[in-house]
Amino acid sequence: MTFPRENNLVRFYIQLPDEGANGKQDRSETTIESILKTAQRILAPYTLEYAICDWWSVYSIGQRLAPQFDVNQRIFLAGDSVHTHSPKAGQGMNVSMQDTYNLTWKICLVIHGLAHPRILSTYHSERHGVAQKLIAMDQELAKFYSAVDDPRRTDYQTFRDKYSDFICGVGVRYGESCLVDPTCEKFGGGPMQQAAVEVGMRIPSIKLINHASAEPTHLHALLPSNGAFRIVIFAGTLASCSDRLKLVNGLAPRFKALVSRYNKALRPPLVNGSHNTARTPLRHRSRQANNLLEILVLHTGTRDGLALLDLDEVYHPWDNELGWDYGRVFIENKNSDHCAVDGNFPEQVQNQACMAVIVRPDQHVGAICEMSEEGLVRVEKYFAGILTE
Repeated sequence: MTFPRENNLVRFYIQLPDEGANGKQDRSETTIESILKTAQRILAPYTLEYAICDWWSVYSIGQRLAPQFDVNQRIFLAGDSVHTHSPKAGQGMNVSMQDTYNLTWKICLVIHGLAHPRILSTYHSERHGVAQKLIAMDQELAKFYSAVDDPRRTDYQTFRDKYSDFICGVGVRYGESCLVDPTCEKFGGGPMQQAAVEVGMRIPSIKLINHASAEPTHLHALLPSNGAFRIVIFAGTLASCSDRLKLVNGLAPRFKALVSRYNKALRPPLVNGSHNTARTPLRHRSRQANNLLEILVLHTGTRDGLALLDLDEVYHPWDNELGWDYGRVFIENKNSDHCAVDGNFPEQVQNQACMAVIVRPDQHVGAICEMSEEGLVRVEKYFAGILTE
């Protein structure tokens, strides 16, 4: 692998052949000349020469994985302290950051007394499996780069594409736990490449338009990392006086009770300084970290076909300072080519399914529930198992 560096330098990562005792390279006998010969062989029929070598070193790839990422949910380890591997896929920083991203919001909620300590056990159960997949991928990549006669070497991109979702981090799926309810595993996806919403995976970012202002955006922009859970309601086609609107409004009292139960009135923001009203646009001020639980409504109707105030107040709550919250109801953006995001509305939403999706603070889907009395029981049970009142 080659990496352009500053001052016209280029860094080379060169995998040396295992020619020493026990099939390992003898670092004491490795010279810059032997490294250059290996690099020249790898790059043939292209040539490689140099006038100045700024720095070189030899190290052994240590593919290691700790058996446990925490001690009694009191001491937590992350990143290189629990998993080491080669630099070939550039995953050292990426996976390490995702370790701590998975952990910090859980610790924060527990320290503030907003969540049960049991959620801390999910750090190991979720991230240890990711690290196992990382080590397995790294071992296969190491074999691929070192095997001279591997036929896959002529189709390098196909081999890399096999791991593209994992390398990007969007292919990570967390298994069943108190934070992941797999009762309904997924909805959406289809021949038109609609985005699929899958339990345990990061929710796809969907093209949207603000129902009130017609401002284009996408779903991920509505999910800041501030420690809040969201209930994203995929409502299908909403229209004034429609049966679908009656269904959504009919469940509003249950949602209102849920929000009031967990949104503590005077608790401080989970993220210090996040409620800086002098720097926050007015249309976004009500979406601050003071709320532990937020509700978003996404529908496939039209702005003309539904008056926002026809929806129950829980979907556009009133604030004595800011008035109605116009930043919680959105419609599908079908005509925004400049909004480069993951996909369109899930196919089942297009076909009038009505679902409530629980999105964790890290944007992973915790549960998918039908918009019904029975579905709301599952929503209430989910939060009762992890949050404190």
